[in-house]
Amino acid sequence: MRWMAVLAAAVLSTGCMGDLAKGPETLTQAVAAYRAGDVSGLRTLADEADASAKAELAAKGGDDPCTDQGMKAVKAVAVAYFIRLLDNPMVTSMSPEARYMYLSRLGQGGVVAARDIPPTIRTCKEERNGLRAFRDVLTMLSVVQVVMKETDTWNIDLQEQYGTEYAARMEAAELTLRRNGAFGRDEAPRWATRHTP
Repeated sequence: MRWMAVLAAAVLSTGCMGDLAKGPETLTQAVAAYRAGDVSGLRTLADEADASAKAELAAKGGDDPCTDQGMKAVKAVAVAYFIRLLDNPMVTSMSPEARYMYLSRLGQGGVVAARDIPPTIRTCKEERNGLRAFRDVLTMLSVVQVVMKETDTWNIDLQEQYGTEYAARMEAAELTLRRNGAFGRDEAPRWATRHTP
């Protein structure tokens, strides 16, 4: 929990809480495109998020997470990385329920591998990059909240659509994802219960 305390202190001390507390609009749009099966739209948003992340990192102070600009850069990089995780050709070609389960697992802390996390996603005063730091960053910077909100809405819609077939379809979708290795070999612990309300 020291990570969260350090990150929170950095945010509060730099006065950028207002900006960082906002749900990233690009991510909301990306989740909507992903849910609709709009791969072209998703990739366009991924490119926009990448460009935004590069610009934030290149700005003065962008490489220092202990500054206002550095925190904005960390958030931009995290959003871009998350959207790229959504742009998984194997998953985007699957059924809506499989896509839902993949998104849900991402929002709960799965799928992400420590070795793949960009080194620029880190907390103030801490150079080590890892799953724990990544989870704390996404939680603190409102990224997880966006995903959890969207998955909750999607889940309700799927329950209404499939009715009594819902449970069986979810089980089949999870089995398909696992058989295809979509959840990865070193799935991260979930952090859904830790996300900021």
